[in-house]
Amino acid sequence: MSRHLHIVCWGVPWPVDNSISIDIFYTIEALHKQSIKIHLHYFCTDPNCHPTELNKYCESVHPYHSNLQKKGNPLITCNSSNEMAAALSNDNYPVLFEGIGCTAALKQIADLNKKIIVRMYNDECRYHNHLTKSYGSFFQKMNLNRRTHEIKKYEDSLPKNCLYAFSNSDDAVYFREDHQLPTVCSLPVFDPFETVASKTGLGNFCLYHGDLSDPDNEKAAIWLLTKVFNEISTPLVIAGRQPGRQIRKLAELYSHTCLIVDPSQGEMEDLIGKAHINVLPSFSNKRPELKLVHAILNGRHCITNDTAVSGTALESACHVGKNANAFKSIILQLYHQPFEQEEIDLRKRIFLSIKEEAPVNKLVKWLFD
Repeated sequence: MSRHLHIVCWGVPWPVDNSISIDIFYTIEALHKQSIKIHLHYFCTDPNCHPTELNKYCESVHPYHSNLQKKGNPLITCNSSNEMAAALSNDNYPVLFEGIGCTAALKQIADLNKKIIVRMYNDECRYHNHLTKSYGSFFQKMNLNRRTHEIKKYEDSLPKNCLYAFSNSDDAVYFREDHQLPTVCSLPVFDPFETVASKTGLGNFCLYHGDLSDPDNEKAAIWLLTKVFNEISTPLVIAGRQPGRQIRKLAELYSHTCLIVDPSQGEMEDLIGKAHINVLPSFSNKRPELKLVHAILNGRHCITNDTAVSGTALESACHVGKNANAFKSIILQLYHQPFEQEEIDLRKRIFLSIKEEAPVNKLVKWLFD
């Protein structure tokens, strides 16, 4: 008997050039390998520009016109959302919403007799509350504070008969208790990495990588440049998309720091593999779990902080520093320390433990049992 599934995304999950697109694309690929017939729904500015790369994984594809300025805002309902709700109501197939930002149709289908899962990439209310405290002018903070209250109200009204899945177990516990939802679970990220590919020996630089247009990644890169590598001469490479003016200027201040703008996927893979230390701090609950997995499975030493690894199974594969001085000390200690086979073996054990129950098996069980 054929198994069909609706998958709803805010934007098209191609190309796989950011963490959420990577997660969604490899979710689709993994479900396709389980012989599940996928009906993909997503919002876009031009419904006629569908990437054909997705056709081999999907039984059908349904783009809906939307204004990208509304991206990620679950509070805005437009005609496209109503059209999507009608399409999702035509059968009894289960529905997987990839992120709360595409759930405008959720309440319209929640009372139907079908299984619904919402993957939660962040606890959006906590994240926006963090932004309110950390960024912007007085008026920006006012707007963020208003947005936080809107999201809290929206999250409090989420249907209780759906399952909400976080990649981070700490976030799942907090969200369940904060919103009194009965079915909040954890589901590991989907990634393309099949095994540990780290190399032994020495690299010759430290690396921070990420989407530098994201305010959290920008803050982490600036923190490394101004609080850590400003006082040590260890080479640092920062690589990522769309860096702002401040990062560009700071990277030019020192002879031992450099910036690589908009690297290709192949270039990024090469950088992660050649670096001696991947340095990946995080300062919000928007956790860089996929970046950490990527660095741990393909790079050498990895330094991060408690915020980044809390609620994950990755802490024992990383060196954890609590502040800038701790990061400096760990970097100076590791930079001339070869990466050994025993550390690769440890990562293999961690990876096998995480993958013991493959995320796709858990997801399929939730959707179809």
